[in-house]
Formats: sequence, C-alpha cells, structure tokens
Amino acid sequence: MKSHLLRPLCWAGKKMARVAFTGHALIPGVRSSNQIGDSLGRVGVDWPGPDDHPGFIRWISFPVIPPAASSGRPVWVDFYVVPVYANRFHKAIKSGEAYSWVEAAAEHAIQEAKVDGVDIVVGWGAYTKMATEHGYLFANRRPEYINSPGVSTTHGDAGSAALTLEAVRLSGIARPRLAVIGAYGAIGGVVSRAAAVVDPEFVLLVGPPDKNGEIRKLDRLQEQKRVVEECVGSKYPVHINQDKATALLEHRVNVVIVATGGEMTLNPSEVPEGALVLDVATPPACFPHKDWINRLVLSAGCGQFADKNVIPEGFGTGIWDCGAGGDCVLWGCTGETIARAMFRWKGHLVGQNIPTEELHWCLKHFQEIGFVAQPPLSFGEKSAWDEVQEFCRKQK
Repeated sequence: MKSHLLRPLCWAGKKMARVAFTGHALIPGVRSSNQIGDSLGRVGVDWPGPDDHPGFIRWISFPVIPPAASSGRPVWVDFYVVPVYANRFHKAIKSGEAYSWVEAAAEHAIQEAKVDGVDIVVGWGAYTKMATEHGYLFANRRPEYINSPGVSTTHGDAGSAALTLEAVRLSGIARPRLAVIGAYGAIGGVVSRAAAVVDPEFVLLVGPPDKNGEIRKLDRLQEQKRVVEECVGSKYPVHINQDKATALLEHRVNVVIVATGGEMTLNPSEVPEGALVLDVATPPACFPHKDWINRLVLSAGCGQFADKNVIPEGFGTGIWDCGAGGDCVLWGCTGETIARAMFRWKGHLVGQNIPTEELHWCLKHFQEIGFVAQPPLSFGEKSAWDEVQEFCRKQK
C-alpha cells in the first residue's frame, strides 16, 4: 500500500460508515485541479508524466453529520482521484486503462472499510462513469465485492437529475415548455421520465442526428419517447427531434436541460430568447458569448449543504469550496453517494437506465439532510433564485 494512503490506527472516521467517491482532475487551472495539485504536494507526489501510471490519491476527506431530526447516520467521505486531466482519462477509457485506475481506488477503499468493519458505498464520478460503464464493468469483474453485504455502489446520476429538476422548480416557471438534450442518456433519460414533478406543458426529447442512411439513433429516440409516454400517460405531449439547431426554436421552449456526455456545444442562436438553460453536460455544453443576452444559462446538477453543521469540517483541509459551484457545494452524484450511505441503502445502481423511483428517493432524502439545488451560477457569476425568478417573470 502506498504510504500516503496509510492512516493512523485510530482516526476520526474509523468506525463511521464509509463513502468512497472516485473521480479525476478536470482541466488545468480550475479550483478543483489546483486543490488536487496541493494534495499531491502534501503527500510528496508529482502530477504523472504522459506515460506514467497515475495511481490515485485521497483528495479530500471529511465527515457528514445528519441534522438532529434526520433518520440518517454520520458517514465519513473519502474522495479518491486519479491525478490526470479529463482529456487523458477519456482517451484511456477505450484501452481499459482508465477502468484499471479506478478499480484500484475502489478496491483500496473497500478493503480498508472491511478491515475497519464498516459499510461502504462506492460512487463513480465524472468520466469514471464511462470507464466503468456506469458501474456495469465493476459489477461484472469484481463479483466478490458486489456480493459482499457491506458493499454498495452507485453512479449517482439520479442525484444530479433530481437536483436539475429541483432547479427548474426553483426558477418559478409554471408549466415549462421543457426540452431535454441528451434525452436517452442516463441523466436525460430519467429527467425525461420524471419531468412530471415540474408539471410541464410538454417535453421535447432531443437526440443526436444519424449518419446518412442510418436510423439507429432515431430508433433509440423513438423508444425513449415510447417509454416516457408510458410513464406520463396523457398528462402532457412528448415530442422528439434530432436537430437541436432548429428543435428548440420550432417548439418555442422556455426551459432547456442539457444532459449530454460528449463534447457537444449549444449555441445561443439555437435557443429561444427568454429561455432558461440548465447545463448538466460534462464537459459543459455552453460557453460565454455576448449572444446569450436575453437568455439565462445556469450550471446544474450540483447541490449545496444548506446547513454548514452537516459538514462541520467543510470538505477537509480547510476547504469549503471544492470547485463544484461555491461554498458547501458538491456534485450531485457525490451527494447521492453520501445520502445512500447515510440512510443505510443497500444495493448496486448500475447502467444508464435509471428507475424514476431512484430520482424520487434522492428528492426525499436530499430534503431530509438539507442538500439543495446549487445556488445559481452563470459562467462563474453568482446570483440568487429570486433574481432567476425575476428574469423568468420578465420573459413571459
């Protein structure tokens, strides 16, 4: 075992239920990457070279203590990071290298929890979802862990989806004309099926175009439409479109959820004036541009601990802002993994087809611990929900 991963015989979280969340660095220069660099320096490890095996480190570690009225239990969170940037990690997915990096981190965390005699929930973050096929590869290759009664796993996308729909509710838009770009992906799929929680006028499912002569992607989009209609019945219409350049404008949507997992860009000219755009994409689909005027783009999919007492030590080592969107803000998939451990959930949430009841589970349990939709953040500029609501009122 690497010396920097060793812990004292007695440490604060030794007997707490455990959360092991896995990830990687994003891009150079952002807050989280700078903090990961600091963590590497503290343990005497350098950023790996392009041909070096990167290994993994514990980036941040901290306790989460539920409110007194909650039925949850205290848990200890370890955020394990493969110290390579997203572009290298993404390239390593196809060869299987990325999976091996993440599996090593998960195995270390599980073995440590077993030695300490505590339950553990492992979560997959950022591109580790792709590397593990949303947990399927780990489930298939490590059955000894999957069948262990003290080990659970989740990719956390139900949490990100729940917080995104909560952001729609907080915007104050009644009967939103809702478009979901990336409609048959993990987050887009469950958002589409659970959209009834925001009582939309209709839902527009937007998928990527097919190559000439192919209909494979159209078939997937039509199947998603059938599944959504099966969920919502006659509550509201469900439309589909494969051309995002015209789809949003033709349907005059006023809320756009972007939940793509690839390098897709949404341009201002493709979005009706007055629309609210919630960008959950990884990497982001929207970039600063003067033509966003009369449109509002917000980062989405993350949550904030409303009561700092729930994270009494912040995110550890003096960190309150880890780069997810402000003080006490964490990625929604991390928040879900924490909630699963706090409320003694057992199981394995794998694959992109997320049952809608898992999103509702997140809405309920996030409310109990005060994990709320992240404060509005538009291209780094902070605002408040009453300002968002005022924008939306003016655009009617």
